[in-house]
Amino acid sequence: MNKSVNVKIFTSLAVLLLNCICTALVFFVPIESTSLKIIGSFLSIALVSAIVWSFPIRFYIMTLSFVFFASSLGSCLNLYRHLSYYDLFVHFLSGILLFDGGRIIIEYISRRRNLPKDKVNVGLFALFFSCACAAFWEIFEYLCDVFINAEMQGTKANTMGDIIAGVLGAMIGAVGYFFIDLKRKKY
Repeated sequence: MNKSVNVKIFTSLAVLLLNCICTALVFFVPIESTSLKIIGSFLSIALVSAIVWSFPIRFYIMTLSFVFFASSLGSCLNLYRHLSYYDLFVHFLSGILLFDGGRIIIEYISRRRNLPKDKVNVGLFALFFSCACAAFWEIFEYLCDVFINAEMQGTKANTMGDIIAGVLGAMIGAVGYFFIDLKRKKY
């Protein structure tokens, strides 16, 4: 096995172990959680691992770290309910993560079609991709609330706060992307 595969396996096992610890805490400490949240956290780790397996290693680690924050800590340990700004924090992280995902996607498409690599177009695509994903996620939460009463959204202020946090994360991702590019050009 090559180094990349070993790191991905280690990352997956580490996140699974941390999720097991969070699950144990639910049973030994009086934390309000549900079986569905616990099962969902394990399923999300497995599903996300499979989906992003072929992505670059940095993105793989970032994605599984995000799943840990969102599912294991947020849902299992119910930090969404106990820490008032935890939801905004997770949406902010998702903006950064999705910016990087958008960057990877457009760079892949550009390579496959032998298009010139234009940093501005890559950055703009990644920014808009991340912002669109933030909006689509809130639509998903709304539909879950309407059809299965999942209680994912809360108020309109919560929804707008989540979108703004995701967009701010995307903007931070864009600033970082262009800053790193400028720094590379200096050396």
